[in-house]
Amino acid sequence: GKMDQAEELFQTVMKQLEEQSPGLEYGRALLSYGKLLIQKEKTNRIAHKQGLAYIQQALQIFEEVHAVIDYQIAKQVIENQKK
Repeated sequence: GKMDQAEELFQTVMKQLEEQSPGLEYGRALLSYGKLLIQKEKTNRIAHKQGLAYIQQALQIFEEVHAVIDYQIAKQVIENQKK
């Protein structure tokens, strides 16, 4: 459906972004997409797991580029999932 097409397009864009600019902007895109996926938790556990993986990847990038505020935001999203 349309969601599958959107996810496929997003994956293509993410791959290009990672190749061109693997730093802060890529981390922010991962965080945004991860947050979107974890909202599917009730209907799709696989999407939820993938979303958390993207957020973990974003955390690592934010740490590497010393993006403290972005790191804290991503960390808070993960903490909220544990509640």
